[in-house]
Amino acid sequence: MREQIEEFNAVENLAWKFVEAVKNGNSEIVKPYFYEKANFYGQLNETEYQSGSIQGFYDTIDKMGACGEE
Repeated sequence: MREQIEEFNAVENLAWKFVEAVKNGNSEIVKPYFYEKANFYGQLNETEYQSGSIQGFYDTIDKMGACGEE
């Protein structure tokens, strides 16, 4: 049971790093957690999916910049 909680916490912490990187427009926050040859996959809308290199994901985060506070 303890191992499951530790695994959950590790995944949750990485998810928060992802959110922080996107919010701040700074891919450096998540770079330590991805393999340099990784690919990124995601659902664009109800029928379309996209994929690309992790570098493309980093470039998009950096290009979009920081989100405004609400």
